[in-house]
Amino acid sequence: MTQTAINYAKVLYELNIPQDVIAKTQSLVKENPQLMDVLMNPVVSFPEKEHVIDRIFPSEMQNFFKVLTRYHSADCLPDIFIYYENYAHEKQDILDATLYYVTPPTEEQIEGIKAKLAREYHRSQVDLELIQRQEVMGGFVVKVGDVETDYSILGRINDMRRQLVKRNS
Repeated sequence: MTQTAINYAKVLYELNIPQDVIAKTQSLVKENPQLMDVLMNPVVSFPEKEHVIDRIFPSEMQNFFKVLTRYHSADCLPDIFIYYENYAHEKQDILDATLYYVTPPTEEQIEGIKAKLAREYHRSQVDLELIQRQEVMGGFVVKVGDVETDYSILGRINDMRRQLVKRNS
């Protein structure tokens, strides 16, 4: 991720635009790749790009898009949206985590995992993404940033292999 995208994401957060407007704009960009083509095309004049922005994007986002276009930074938009969400969660004291599992956990288990992560990382809230992965074999794996905690059967098998190799060497 470029520093430019990070800077624009922080500015977008500081503009205090409602989250639903940003989500709507993100969907609009994702579902219509030709919009990005127009905004990044050097052949299309800036007044024409402004006209497209005024007609298509929510009013709260128009000035932001005009600045992006004026400074030829529209190509950073996908990264801007990613970093915006990360930055917003950081500012709101929300921890992003991923849970990989084979059998879907119960609501009670999910709440227990969230509570443990909130205590461990000193956060008020946890946003837990659930992803089913058959290769886990059983149990689960929790990933927070670059830290992965493996409570899976596959992880236990790999640990036993390492211990056996270590003993035989």
